[in-house]
Amino acid sequence: MLDNAGSEAQVYAGGPHGITDTRLNQDLLAFLNSYAA
Repeated sequence: MLDNAGSEAQVYAGGPHGITDTRLNQDLLAFLNSYAA
């Protein structure tokens, strides 16, 4: 998987597939966590 986000990209510790830290994925995880929590 290519990392196009640059050196500032972070990976969520709990991410099953090494989800990169982007605003979109933050919104998606917040949405999913609202049901999973």
